Amino acid sequence: MGKGVTRERITALDPERRFAYEGVEIPQMADYRAAVELHGLPGGGTRIHWHGTYRARRGMRWFFQWYLRRFMQAMATGLAEHAAALPAPPVGAD
Repeated sequence: MGKGVTRERITALDPERRFAYEGVEIPQMADYRAAVELHGLPGGGTRIHWHGTYRARRGMRWFFQWYLRRFMQAMATGLAEHAAALPAPPVGAD
């Protein structure tokens, strides 16, 4: 979604529930760790909780707070749109 290139490493994977990762090479940022957690809602649907922590270079904190909020919202929206386009699982399937 952006012009920058980063490298990240998967640190946890619980299919259909949780995906966690950390930054390996992210310019201007250190100690980046994030997770995407999916929670089924009563009556159907899924709540997506995408959150993370990081340290930004001095003077860049305000920018990353603004940018990452927009970027992660766009990623979560894309994830939700993709999931909505998938065929429904058979009734009774886990």
